[in-house]
Amino acid sequence: MRAFITFLLLAALLPILTSCAPNPDVRTIWSGVSPDGKYDATLTRTTTNVVLNQDTEAFTLRVEKRGAWFYTTDMEYNSLVEDDGCPEPAASWTGPSTLKVHIVTRHTSGKLERRDDDLTVVREYLLQPRASVSGKTP
Repeated sequence: MRAFITFLLLAALLPILTSCAPNPDVRTIWSGVSPDGKYDATLTRTTTNVVLNQDTEAFTLRVEKRGAWFYTTDMEYNSLVEDDGCPEPAASWTGPSTLKVHIVTRHTSGKLERRDDDLTVVREYLLQPRASVSGKTP
């Protein structure tokens, strides 16, 4: 009898527990091979439905040197919270082994540069402040 009651409780709670579990949706928004053919890069957007239909979003850049190593780095961007209305990050190869990622945000500006072997990855953050009620930026 105890096992049957446990089964009924689990059967009743299972739909509730699974609806609260994160269910990530990972989408590639850009992918490209470097002009020299040594590197592959992918920019992905991961949206996770957490509890009570509150989504979270993360953008990640993965760069791989073919047959050798790879690294990933997160972008400081969240269109669901702080950066609503800003375009998604965009990436492009600007040289044989130079990758540039443009990130428009409401809170960060500047440039980060990473060098590994002959690879250079530049993350450029462009500030787009919110428009005030009068239509002018603060």
